[in-house]
Amino acid sequence: EKWLVGGADLETMSSITQLSRELSSSVEVLGRERDEFRLILESMDEGVLALDRSQCVRLMNRAAREMFEPQLALFDQSRLSEQHVTDLIRVPVFLDLLEEAKRGRKSMAEFRLSGPPERQVVAHVTPQRGGGAVLVLHDVSELRKLERVRKDFIANVSHELRTPVSVIMLNSETLMQDEELLGSSRHARRFVEGMPRNAERLSRLISDLLDIS
Repeated sequence: EKWLVGGADLETMSSITQLSRELSSSVEVLGRERDEFRLILESMDEGVLALDRSQCVRLMNRAAREMFEPQLALFDQSRLSEQHVTDLIRVPVFLDLLEEAKRGRKSMAEFRLSGPPERQVVAHVTPQRGGGAVLVLHDVSELRKLERVRKDFIANVSHELRTPVSVIMLNSETLMQDEELLGSSRHARRFVEGMPRNAERLSRLISDLLDIS
């Protein structure tokens, strides 16, 4: 026999209570996962932007906000979600990335962002279901700077080495052609003959360094 309470039986009320508890638990879990996701996103060094199907910015993490600080200063922050991503990134090659995302293809490109400060950025665009996309930006400015320093160092050292190597080769050839300077020592001639041979090896190494740089 069922007991009626205000028009609803106890069994039904028990089911509603259980459902309410499960719903509250699910909401709590989702909230916790959202907070963890936000924490991870905000701690990333890479800039992350989530775009909707109209390619407007729906989400932007801390690194992205710092990257686009000069541009964001021109926008109404309360209406940021209405801003098209090309208002932030006005680079022709970036438009190609967006087109690839529209076709459902991942793509990447490297380009320079105007500052201040100017940044060299590698961008990865991943299309999402529903027509949106996720944009991840890696700031490689410092890496490219170090690469230029290394390249310039190799080139400068190689050029500086060419002069002494050339002098060694010329001096050794002069010694070999002048018996009076070389003297009668058999060992002296053997040593002098080895100088241009090794100088030539150094010269080839220098040429290889210049090609690499």
